[in-house]
Amino acid sequence: MTEAIYLGMQSVPAGLALHKFDRGAFGASLRAAVVSATHLVVQRAALETDIDPDAFDVLEPRKRKGRPLLQFADNLVNGAGFCRRLGEETPSGSRLVVDLIRSRLANAADDLVGPFLRPRHRGDCGQPG
Repeated sequence: MTEAIYLGMQSVPAGLALHKFDRGAFGASLRAAVVSATHLVVQRAALETDIDPDAFDVLEPRKRKGRPLLQFADNLVNGAGFCRRLGEETPSGSRLVVDLIRSRLANAADDLVGPFLRPRHRGDCGQPG
């Protein structure tokens, strides 16, 4: 049995264009964001667990209850236990994968995110933040 992680939304943020979750010419923007988000989670998980990101298979995003669902699995047949590890509870009381996602969003000490949160980057970056 190969293990996988499925990450869904508890609620839909205002302004999220759920109708843009398809492969059509003008409807793929949300789907593209979901694919990108899945890769970001995999990259963060690989860094945390000191494994190659290729140890995970990023799977095609789907909808569950009308909401986007991120999903990825262990690459090895019969699994390697990496997804199981990401689903384990941490001392904070949440799942490791949830802690990793939170670190990608706002943790200035995070190796991947920290540089983007520093004042120098915010001053140099041409994008509003």
